[in-house]
Amino acid sequence: MFSCVICNEIIGESTYSTPCGHLYHFRCIMEWLNRSLTCPTCRSSVLHNNLIKLFMPQDKRYEVTTKEELDLLVKKLRLLGNKNMNYNSIFIDMKNKINESQDAIRKSNVDYENLYEEYRSTRDRLENFISAEMNTPKNVSTEEKYQLEKSKNILLKKEMYELQSIHLAELNKLKSELSLLQSEEADFPSKFNDINYEQPSTSKVNFCNKNRITEEIQLSKLQLQLNPSTVKGFLSDCHFLIVNEYKELNSDRLYFNEQRIMEHGGTVANHYSNKVTHLICNSQKNNEVVRGLSDHKKCVTDYWLSDIISEKKIIKPWLSHHLPIPYSYDNLPCEDNQIAIVNFNKNEYFKAKVMAEILGACVTSNVSNSTHIVISQNLEGGIIRRALTLEIPIVNVLWIIDLFLGEKIGFHDSNKTKYQQYELSDPFSINSVRVSHLMEAWKDCSSNHIKFVSNKVANMPTSAKRMKTCFIHDFSKSGNNNDESESNVTSAITIPMENDNTSSRYSTD
Repeated sequence: MFSCVICNEIIGESTYSTPCGHLYHFRCIMEWLNRSLTCPTCRSSVLHNNLIKLFMPQDKRYEVTTKEELDLLVKKLRLLGNKNMNYNSIFIDMKNKINESQDAIRKSNVDYENLYEEYRSTRDRLENFISAEMNTPKNVSTEEKYQLEKSKNILLKKEMYELQSIHLAELNKLKSELSLLQSEEADFPSKFNDINYEQPSTSKVNFCNKNRITEEIQLSKLQLQLNPSTVKGFLSDCHFLIVNEYKELNSDRLYFNEQRIMEHGGTVANHYSNKVTHLICNSQKNNEVVRGLSDHKKCVTDYWLSDIISEKKIIKPWLSHHLPIPYSYDNLPCEDNQIAIVNFNKNEYFKAKVMAEILGACVTSNVSNSTHIVISQNLEGGIIRRALTLEIPIVNVLWIIDLFLGEKIGFHDSNKTKYQQYELSDPFSINSVRVSHLMEAWKDCSSNHIKFVSNKVANMPTSAKRMKTCFIHDFSKSGNNNDESESNVTSAITIPMENDNTSSRYSTD
């Protein structure tokens, strides 16, 4: 825009130019020429008849908004107000769901604490009983009683692990739902603010992203519907052979595993055959297990069975104690050793404890002169200070995992750098290189983990349809450190969304 040099106001109608090209209001330049026949800007000579009248184009920015446009704006504002009321009701519903999920988590934690206290009490009574029995002369009846109590102890540990696995699966499900609800609650203000509008020029109102909230609400509903379904008979295609490696124990443990398998549609074989698909075993040093590995059968422990029952789907082994150990029960590397496991949360503590007990160790939560080694998640706390005072080796959980997978290490290897790194991202994952002979039978099976991502389709023209994308990623387990991970294959399915040019796509790796 131009302004008059004489009055410093914007030039509109009645605009004149001097021969030298400067613009003025007609009234301003006439008053000036009455005093001086020169240009006010460059002082060149100018006469009255030398002035040139200009016809300026109309600036639409200065047009007055019509009543129809104002009515349209009022109507749009009322519509936005109604939408805001609907969003407030949805927001309240989400908040109630979050409160319900939090109450369920608190109740689950209380039940777990009670169960854990009961387990500790039973374990202490059993340890006291075993200690007393070990110090008394044994006869035939005492030996039978000892073996019976040992069998009950093993069965109790299996049941406790399964309860822990079920609790963890339910807790993770509740946390996932709570996280999704909290994410939707946090996104609500930004979704509403994304509805922008501008004052129109003549009769056009430009509203941006008017359907964005509807799209994302529909996507959230779709995400809630994509939870993995639980099917009671998910073991219907599996034929199990349970290897009895505890020949001196009674059959309670075998019956416990058979009952769990048949409850979920599986069948149990009495002897090895080509129909067998899975071998439940804890050691690879067994003739039936050796034969099964040569026939590419899936060899797993009953801990794997407990974990997949809690997940209600078949997943390839993802923890080290899901696979049988490369030791015989007559030559366990930690037989009669006392190992302290400290500074872990309850779930990780159970994982480390199971591996140590399978290797023959006696697991404690305290440190004494009889403790051989301490497995810790960090170097903090009074127990760690006491272990350092007693000069007891302290290692991370990789030490027991490597020993579990057949690494030839001992207490003297505790000072290795690998076992002194306590900032570990996923230490319990399987090292696929060391157990490649066990994982060979699982190469066509993978574990599915659902991950939702919302993004636009790249490289599409602005006039094309937009997409809302749901990805279901399958992450194959990989080894630790520098081990190579397995490749992923992706396929996609497109699901149209309602009331908009959007769709949802999910892919399974």
